[in-house]
Amino acid sequence: MSNTICFKLNTKSNNKSQSKNFGLFRLTAYEQLLNSLQSTYSDFSFSIRHLYNPSEEEKLKSFILISSGSNSPHTGSAQVLAGQLKGSLGRWYEVKEHKIELFDLFDWVGSISHLCKFGEFVNSNDLSTYVPHPLHLPKIFEYANDDDDFILLDFLEENESEKLIVDIVLSRDKSLEQNHTLSKAIKESNQILERNKSTKNIDKIYEYYQSHYLENPLFNYSIRALGANAIDTVAILTALNAILTQRNNNCKSLQLYSFDAGNFLFKDGLDAAHKAQAFTGFEWHGWNTEQGKNLENQHIKKTRKSKGLLSTWDDGSLDIPEPVLTFEESLQAVQEQKLLSSISDKNQSGIESKELVLRGSSALSKAHKAKIPTIANLKPLHHLTTYSEFSKFIRFFASCMPEQQQNACQFQDEEIFTKYRHLITKDTYIVGLDDNEEPVLSSWAEIPHRLIAGLPGSGKTNFLNWIVFQFLFVNPRRKIYISDFGGVDFQYLQDLNLNVEIVDELDDCVDFVEKIHQEEYERRLGLMKQYKVSNIKSLEQEGVDIDRTLWIIDEAADIADAQYKVKGTIEKRLKEYARKGRKYGIQVLYCTQRPTTEVVSKQVTDQCEEKNIFRVSPDASQRMLNDAIAGTITPDQRGRCWLDGHAGRMFVNVPKIEKPEGSTIAVEDTLWRHFIK
Repeated sequence: MSNTICFKLNTKSNNKSQSKNFGLFRLTAYEQLLNSLQSTYSDFSFSIRHLYNPSEEEKLKSFILISSGSNSPHTGSAQVLAGQLKGSLGRWYEVKEHKIELFDLFDWVGSISHLCKFGEFVNSNDLSTYVPHPLHLPKIFEYANDDDDFILLDFLEENESEKLIVDIVLSRDKSLEQNHTLSKAIKESNQILERNKSTKNIDKIYEYYQSHYLENPLFNYSIRALGANAIDTVAILTALNAILTQRNNNCKSLQLYSFDAGNFLFKDGLDAAHKAQAFTGFEWHGWNTEQGKNLENQHIKKTRKSKGLLSTWDDGSLDIPEPVLTFEESLQAVQEQKLLSSISDKNQSGIESKELVLRGSSALSKAHKAKIPTIANLKPLHHLTTYSEFSKFIRFFASCMPEQQQNACQFQDEEIFTKYRHLITKDTYIVGLDDNEEPVLSSWAEIPHRLIAGLPGSGKTNFLNWIVFQFLFVNPRRKIYISDFGGVDFQYLQDLNLNVEIVDELDDCVDFVEKIHQEEYERRLGLMKQYKVSNIKSLEQEGVDIDRTLWIIDEAADIADAQYKVKGTIEKRLKEYARKGRKYGIQVLYCTQRPTTEVVSKQVTDQCEEKNIFRVSPDASQRMLNDAIAGTITPDQRGRCWLDGHAGRMFVNVPKIEKPEGSTIAVEDTLWRHFIK
């Protein structure tokens, strides 16, 4: 690794990596760094490498490795590179040169796994009418979500992984610029672009290649994991694959390749990792099928159309002959050229020019013969990318999470209430603080109903108490109905003589729900008819003393297990309030510790436009959010939730709110003192 320099990245303590703009700024910084490297080196590789070692105190370490080709040694060596790194990334990381010897020995590595673009052929059987010559069609990277980062450390710890390296590599060399045959193949591949709905997706993908790959710098890439065994290397890439593809269920998965020490590709792959270079030694298995072998040598014939993509991209360069000669043939061509010049000088001696016929077997003839690209010329697309395409992937591994994000800070209610109480109004409340320690608000007016989920100890009940406090702080005469089948979490509210009704037995729930319907829903409906208005806000403007009502259902799993009559009554009212709750001022909080499909049906999910999901399993998160993001919250991050609602999609840290507790915590020592008369 003599041409490789290594730098360790230490996340600065004041770094707020989950802020809305952090990821975008960071990706721009990486792009600036790559542009700087391109202007300095003709051949180079750029690696974002993470070393996980559970036996060390600092379990996950992040590095950047930059290697250059032997013909382009580092100018100014580490000093120049360190300056470039600090200039681009110094805002977020402490960049320190590190001994490259850390990665000299890979004797502990027994498995290398790679993620690669999913490759497939346009199905000639299904589309033979429209696509007479199907092409190799590798997918583009369009899977990643720009709203969050994948927390690598959490996954590796929960998976109990052994020592592991996760490596993201971009390699650039001169041959990518000089590969005229690939460029021609991409340009001429629009032969499949038929005016038919069946090829609409093909049009989009090849239009992307033709516009982006011919206009931007190209990189070979590697997304790989190196570990002692395939269990760990496959697990991390499979998890990443699932996280990426779940964001767009219409896209097929990335392809996973795994090589153990006995595989003939293992040594070459290990050598590429040792040099911090992308590895392109493997190919999509489809080329080994009968269809692939038959298709590989087929020519991509340029079509002449007055309209379509060809007229846009064919600037005449497709007709330039491409010399494809060996060294010996090149020498022969030079000699032939000299001979022609000599004969031309002797024309006056009586030799006619028509005798100077170039035979097809001559080297000079070969040198001036245009090469028609074949399907095989598109093979490199499988291992190629542009930065703008690949940046969506870099986002997931740009750095490990800073320490304060791995252990979310438990903010105190007094501190937040004192600082931000002016933000609490009849229409808004404070959900919590984001990772920039800025308040995140939610609107009762915009979103009437909420789904709140979380495993025991995740902070769900604390969040309910935090909402109840703010709801009543605005107007203590507001009414709250609570279906509390645990029976103990909200009893203190009745001791404070607040306008709260609680039912804690399922058998009483049907009458309770019907009471809400009569005293709140029907009463408000009657008032709106009387004053000839259509919503609660207009009633207030008419001088009617009325305010919002809150119905908390906790624990919803008990309802799912209840008799059909109980379940049916509640779901019927939920549907009714979902349609009219905003108008009538009836807000529903649907809460559960057991977010299964029986408890949180799609019907309920659709009715609750805002979701506060505390720590749950990745499967439960996927079911409720169509995203496994809440599954990355760790047990020590109590009070941390994923918010999907009025304020956007983000992690929020909910403050711990003290409540009166027997003789140990007096009401005077809590925020609830504001309700003591």
